[in-house]
Amino acid sequence: IWNSKNYFKEMTTWVTDNFRFRQELTRYQSLMEWKFFKKSALMDKVVMGEDGELFPSSEFILDDFIGKMELDVDQLISIRQILLERINYLKKRGVDYYLFLAPNKQTIYGNKLPSKYTKKHKKGSTMLDQLILFFQQDSILLDHTCDVRSHLQYVKDSKEITIPLYYKNDLHWNGYGAFIGYQVLFRKMANRHKLLRPYEAGAFEITTTQDENGDLAQMLLLHDLLPREVINYDLESGKPFSLNTIYKQKDRYPYYHSVHQNTEL
Repeated sequence: IWNSKNYFKEMTTWVTDNFRFRQELTRYQSLMEWKFFKKSALMDKVVMGEDGELFPSSEFILDDFIGKMELDVDQLISIRQILLERINYLKKRGVDYYLFLAPNKQTIYGNKLPSKYTKKHKKGSTMLDQLILFFQQDSILLDHTCDVRSHLQYVKDSKEITIPLYYKNDLHWNGYGAFIGYQVLFRKMANRHKLLRPYEAGAFEITTTQDENGDLAQMLLLHDLLPREVINYDLESGKPFSLNTIYKQKDRYPYYHSVHQNTEL
């Protein structure tokens, strides 16, 4: 039992000593599994697929991929009701609402998962598939929903485009994937707002950098050995709206607030 007078000091020392050693063991194990067997040492958190592609492996995510997660009628109706309430509430206040669906990595690069998952995968059976199928019965919901999966899949399967859409060692899409999503969203909004147009790639200064922020690589404690290839899209100066950085942290994407002078948009 720790002496109560020095409890916090002794607790801090104990945690530091024990978890530092645990981290060193985890890193060593991860290094061995990755280097010699091309496998993840933490299969309950991360799986390694084809070409060293890393994927999150929580039971929920993988079960959804192979089609084991079913939404019942009550859940679908509840989601529909919530969305319609949001759409109507904001419409009365002059705000147009869109449900933007950014697919997870497995949805686009599921072919790179280990074969034991791809063999069980049932096309069109994920929760998002079920949701979109349900939405097709309601023109209002479809009109306010932006599903970018088919566009990302088309780019991914294109033989002319070899740029990845998602980070190899991170569960998120990269700058190029986000750029495709942005274009699809703006074209969707242009159906009701005719003046809206997405910028094409030529309007951006596109650069690539590296960092060690790949979240899946960090879980394996291999982030220094598996750097993340970052694609940056920075709008060239002179474009007709002001772009203000409102929050920026080292090695993280900043948050922006943008204002366009055309009030009809």
